[in-house]
Amino acid sequence: MLLILGGLYALQGPRQVLADLRDPVQAPFVPLPTITAMMLAAALASESFAAGRALVVIFVAVTIAAGGWLLGQWTVGDLGQESVHPGYYLPTVAGGLVGAIMLSQVHLHALAGWHPSGSASHPGCSSAQWC
Repeated sequence: MLLILGGLYALQGPRQVLADLRDPVQAPFVPLPTITAMMLAAALASESFAAGRALVVIFVAVTIAAGGWLLGQWTVGDLGQESVHPGYYLPTVAGGLVGAIMLSQVHLHALAGWHPSGSASHPGCSSAQWC
């Protein structure tokens, strides 16, 4: 249902989506359908691994791009203290965490930032599994 609503929202056109991405209250909620879509794509991988894996990568990339856009807007823009709310963690923190979990489910452990063997994905990591 959330994907259908996200699709209908996107049909409003890029001008409306960009306006919402610039809005300090609505902006964090714009990329949420991509987080749901990446979870559904990981579930699809159990039936069609290649299609599910490709969709997970696509939706992770879109989530990262939207989170980067928002972070840039918050850093460069004039964001008032009254506009900040807990929803700001959704596209950045939750998107990254869910994205890493979904990437590991489709066996893209290097992109997810951890290896099932417990070794770090690069030498700078100090934790046992996560980087």
